[in-house]
Amino acid sequence: MGDWTLAAIDSVGTILSASIFISAGILLWYRYRKKSIETTEHLSKFFISFGVYQLIYGFPVLLIGGSGFNGAFEIFSHIFFFLSLGYLSVFALALTRSGWRTIFFVSNIIIGGLSMFLFFQTWTVIYPLSGFLALVNFVGLGTLPFFRLSLDKDDYERGKLIVSGIGFFVLWASGLIQAYSSTATEYIAADAISVLGAILILVGVHFKKLFK
Repeated sequence: MGDWTLAAIDSVGTILSASIFISAGILLWYRYRKKSIETTEHLSKFFISFGVYQLIYGFPVLLIGGSGFNGAFEIFSHIFFFLSLGYLSVFALALTRSGWRTIFFVSNIIIGGLSMFLFFQTWTVIYPLSGFLALVNFVGLGTLPFFRLSLDKDDYERGKLIVSGIGFFVLWASGLIQAYSSTATEYIAADAISVLGAILILVGVHFKKLFK
């Protein structure tokens, strides 16, 4: 299977995943507008910006094939990736009632912007730094604190934190799988796992309503 075919398969999966993230984000935004729940606002912005990142990352291959412009779109898409991590950090810290929200949000944007600048100088920096930021935000601010806090909560709050924490870990794992994928099956699996992570986070957010 040729390189372009693999890229096209990955792009289709990424676009489908992006549509789910953006749709979920829009629904969450309407919910926020009705009830003004702070965590819902941050989560909706995370879903939408992460979906836009995936959309910009995946769509150009189908439009312009193997053009060298793909690389430029790939780098540009990371603006929304780092923005999504910023919103994710604010959501996770707000949900766990921790401080430092502004510091983490700004740090994600600054480090992400620095990695993009350095990428154009060395063509290697953006992926290690983006991987590091993903680990810090998805696992360091999401999975681990949520699991720890769940130990002191009642049934519904415990379930909410555990399921959301698993969702964050699954999202991080999907990015790791994506980075090392080399076959159509692996690319499709990475996109499917990404969607699963989004679903788990949404289930966590609505846990009490779903299982009460």
